[in-house]
Amino acid sequence: MSQNQDLQSPLTQQDGPAQECAAFFNKERQARLSQEMVFESFHRLKKVALELGLEGENDLIQHALKGNMKSIAAIESLLLRAHPSFFEGAGMYKAFENTLLPQLINQNSSQKKISIWVPGCAEGCEAYSLALLLNAHRTELAEWKLHIHATDTNNLSLQQAETAAFDTDLIDDIIFGLYGQGLKKNGDEYMIRSEVRELITFQYNNFYDSELPKEAYDVIVFRNQLKYWTPDLQEKIIKNFEKSLQPHGYLILGYGESLLSLSSHFKIFANTQGFYQKLM
Repeated sequence: MSQNQDLQSPLTQQDGPAQECAAFFNKERQARLSQEMVFESFHRLKKVALELGLEGENDLIQHALKGNMKSIAAIESLLLRAHPSFFEGAGMYKAFENTLLPQLINQNSSQKKISIWVPGCAEGCEAYSLALLLNAHRTELAEWKLHIHATDTNNLSLQQAETAAFDTDLIDDIIFGLYGQGLKKNGDEYMIRSEVRELITFQYNNFYDSELPKEAYDVIVFRNQLKYWTPDLQEKIIKNFEKSLQPHGYLILGYGESLLSLSSHFKIFANTQGFYQKLM
């Protein structure tokens, strides 16, 4: 066997499972999953497979193909969710803090309550980032009830999020300088302080299939995830979000994501890219 053939053989061995996985999720789950995306994530799939008590990534894929919902949820969460670091896309947080938060404070001044939903929360970095931001305004929001509902279909990700412990390389000096009062150092990790952790409820929920949360939210943050789904499912997701928002509530998508062809029930908020306000 030549050296080139030898180097290619591991890829060839995984070609079938990767192709089957992509085809299954695209047909049965209305996803936009390529064979290459599966290839690139085999090491992550293997880790999750072992945590689920399976032999490896191929075993995980085969269980998913047979309809095992734990395996399906694990693959969806790994391959069809954004996995941001803390305050990733800093411009969104700046716009939230400087433009949207004052609007929410003014809009909700009578009930003194702000509720946020982060669907597809993965390990919780987005939810904790928002909680740290709100915590930095504790003086202004001292009498307010603040709640972030963070949901995902991967119990392993939710368990990690519940630990409230993160590697220090996920939180840089600038973040710590602005929001560090909500963090404490513990060896090579940052721990989320209890007063910040208590702002968040982590829960199993599928944002396009499960029963909608009973709470009506002021804000839904769903960044850089629409692209993973077909237009039909995108439309269903946005309709679910529309039902889950308060009148005149806000939906935050990722840069480059648009509601233009998906809904006529939102308008762009404050000329800010990715920020939308429900019309009623």
